[in-house]
Amino acid sequence: MSQDCQTGAVLSGRSKALAKTQIIVCSTCGYSDRDERGRTRGERLRCDLAEKVGSQPGAVEVTATKCLMACDKGCNVLVRSPNKVGYVLSHLDPSDESLDLLLSYVAEYNATDDGVVAYKRWPDGIGEKFLCRIPPTPTD
Repeated sequence: MSQDCQTGAVLSGRSKALAKTQIIVCSTCGYSDRDERGRTRGERLRCDLAEKVGSQPGAVEVTATKCLMACDKGCNVLVRSPNKVGYVLSHLDPSDESLDLLLSYVAEYNATDDGVVAYKRWPDGIGEKFLCRIPPTPTD
């Protein structure tokens, strides 16, 4: 379940088929740092990301989950795609600079077959954001 960015209403149900890449934002990051609408920093990050990728249907799906268990490193996101290595990135915030950095990396990630972006293709500043690497789920 997640909240609608405009109204704050809770959205439920299953998401549509897995998009090329999912950015799953920890909605509880920055739990004590709420804005005037009561949203956490993680919720603001998700809403701002969703707005930025809204013009690119099918390329990226932005969703939320409760707690990626890296609370002292928030805001945290999981970038994953079918049959690709996934990555948890940390120390993000709902700023344009942070969003642009993440989306630049995701564009490079989308261009790979296995999710491994060559170091020379990393956007400046992304290296310090990696928290962990998650092997792809076998599909047999």
